[in-house]
Amino acid sequence: MSKSSWLEARKHAFSLASFDEPLTTEEEAILEQIAQAVVRRRMQTLAILTLESAIPLSYGGSQTFAFFEPLVRALFSVTEYSNVRRFLERRYSMEFLITRIEAHEARLEIVTSSEVACP
Repeated sequence: MSKSSWLEARKHAFSLASFDEPLTTEEEAILEQIAQAVVRRRMQTLAILTLESAIPLSYGGSQTFAFFEPLVRALFSVTEYSNVRRFLERRYSMEFLITRIEAHEARLEIVTSSEVACP
């Protein structure tokens, strides 16, 4: 590998460009499924507390994922691994998930209260 191609390949190695990228529709759909599963299992309070606590650590976690990616790919055929890493890199991904959990929780409360009100 020539020096110029090596430098070009590593030019964006420490870039934070993806930090402010919006979520893709695929990522939003995955987060929607996660939020629905959390509310269906009635774990919304614990999930929101955990996510709020993890917001400052999410970017560091994504970099840990990046570090271990070669090892994981050698052991498993995981296609969603890099998607999770990219999701964690996004600044607003945790907030998006929290708002979706809260929205599903509110919808569940409305349905539950209307069932209780109508005997």
